[in-house]
Amino acid sequence: HANVEEIIFVDGTKTIESYAIENCPRLKRVYVPEGTEMAKDALYNVPSNVEIIRGSVSGITHVKM
Repeated sequence: HANVEEIIFVDGTKTIESYAIENCPRLKRVYVPEGTEMAKDALYNVPSNVEIIRGSVSGITHVKM
C-alpha cells in the first residue's frame, strides 16, 4: 500500500470496518458515501492529516472485480 494516495468507497457501501485501511503512508484522501458508518479505527497507521470526504463525489456507481 506504499503508493496509495486516494481510496474511494462507492455509493451503497454501508459499513467500513476496523482496520479496513492500514499501512498507507502516502494516503491523502478517502471518499466515503454519505450515511456510511465508519469504525473509529477503520484507518490505521496512515498519516494524521488524511482528508475524509463525505458524499457522493466520486461519480462511481459500480465496481466489477
